[in-house]
Amino acid sequence: MITPHLSFKEYRAIDARNWSSLKNYSKTPAHYLEALNNPMTQTPAMLVGSAVHCLVLEGVQAFDRQYIEAPEGIDRRTKEGKLAWAEFQEKATGREILTADQYDQVCQMWKSVMAHPTAGKLLAMADQRELSATWTDTTGIDCKARIDAYSEEHGLVVDLKTTAEADPKTFGRTIANFQYHGQASFYMQAMKKNDLPARQFIFICVEKVPPYAVACYILDDEALMAGNQLVDGYLSRHAECVAADNFPGYPAEVQTITLPAWA
Repeated sequence: MITPHLSFKEYRAIDARNWSSLKNYSKTPAHYLEALNNPMTQTPAMLVGSAVHCLVLEGVQAFDRQYIEAPEGIDRRTKEGKLAWAEFQEKATGREILTADQYDQVCQMWKSVMAHPTAGKLLAMADQRELSATWTDTTGIDCKARIDAYSEEHGLVVDLKTTAEADPKTFGRTIANFQYHGQASFYMQAMKKNDLPARQFIFICVEKVPPYAVACYILDDEALMAGNQLVDGYLSRHAECVAADNFPGYPAEVQTITLPAWA
């Protein structure tokens, strides 16, 4: 099922496996279970990334409803500062608070993405935003995915990434380290399992520091094949663990270990 306009809170409440949890099978099933039961606390970098996604994908009005810039110069150690901060929090009405530096960073990254000729064109083509997809895998596992942007006409799946460095060599390593190729395969499957075309997966990458450079990438066939293998392997492993009601850690026996090739 494809559900547009579902809030992130509603999406998170769906009882299904997403890529963020499944990729922990790259370590052990125990790591998967820990990540599922104890999600990572939001870091400042994650806050900025979420804010950039909101501004780029949902627009200024949605961004203003969800985020607010903190005033500068308030010393919360003083009585006056504590009172001023309390008044600001009341004004914030539950919105996520960005420091002045974070707010400026988010706005600069947004402007850079929207001004980029290819990224801007891709976002215009992929006119559907923040789609929530659910499906049942062949293993019987219920899955879900949150698609940044999608064009049914072009079979185009777009994913926005904030990154330290967007050059091809470094971002290639980032893809491998964070298993983004597996995410690409998982998201493509999300659309295909819902009988929607998915012919191309494209990353729009924007750097977190000036000049907030932007680059757009597709994966080669080898990377896509490797991503498919990750997805199939993790889902099969998950199905086995669910059936056995056992999510083991590392093997109990003593193992032989070798040095890495560079050593």
